[in-house]
Amino acid sequence: MLYPKITNVKKSRDIWTILIILSVFLDVTLMTINLMFSGRLNWSIIAIVSEIYLWISITYALDKNVNLASYTLIQMLVISLFLFIIDLVFGFYKWSFSIGIPIVIMVSNITMLIITMIKQKKYVKYAFYEILILLFSIAYDVFISMVSIHIPLLNIITIWVCITNLSFVLILNFDVLKVEVQKKFHI
Repeated sequence: MLYPKITNVKKSRDIWTILIILSVFLDVTLMTINLMFSGRLNWSIIAIVSEIYLWISITYALDKNVNLASYTLIQMLVISLFLFIIDLVFGFYKWSFSIGIPIVIMVSNITMLIITMIKQKKYVKYAFYEILILLFSIAYDVFISMVSIHIPLLNIITIWVCITNLSFVLILNFDVLKVEVQKKFHI
């Protein structure tokens, strides 16, 4: 094909608008059904938050200039918040703190490791996001230690996975990171 196919922007916006209207209608319907049968908004809130999360993910993923590391960081934060909301609404004895969020942090670290291995030449861009994930993990573990008397084993494993992943980045790319730091901070 000699020329690229031009998409109809108006048609895309119309489809987007129709889907959002259907989503809002679905949300109102779910809330109504939930209130009619249980008198409390519990499972409909989870469905609505899931739908909002889906729309955020779709919007962000469709962006052509998406940085995969930033996408991983945002997904980690949103999923952690979503797990906390589920735990809060249903009262599952804080399983999101001891099991859910540590697993999300470890999976995001493994994802970052895979991304950095695949895109090795642009490794420096991802180091910043790995540091942010490590800082989130440390802040999370400090919060858990302040709230609870004991830190679950999964949280300790999570912090070690974060530190191992970050040290892997620093050791293998020390020269590149040193040049980047010198450029950024004019050292």
